[in-house]
Amino acid sequence: MATNKTTEPEKFPEPTLQDNIARMNETVTIELFKDMDRYKYDVVVRVDGKRYQLKRGIPIQVPRKVYDVVKQQLMQDQATAQLIELKETESEAKLKALE
Repeated sequence: MATNKTTEPEKFPEPTLQDNIARMNETVTIELFKDMDRYKYDVVVRVDGKRYQLKRGIPIQVPRKVYDVVKQQLMQDQATAQLIELKETESEAKLKALE
């Protein structure tokens, strides 16, 4: 008779505060979109009281904590654009219903 063995998932140690700080200070490469209209100026980010001026259109290296702030802002911009589009669609539907 075969026995059914269940394997426990591998457990990884919880990262320490020092591990998290080291990770946030790791350097990562990013490239911010650039055009000749709305996205032509540098992006300024402040993290932990320090100011970072990020050039657009070229690969740059920044600490991961700066990358995370930029990434979060891009995600928020996308969510805002989706909400605006939804509200415009709802508004148009209400106007058509009134006609």
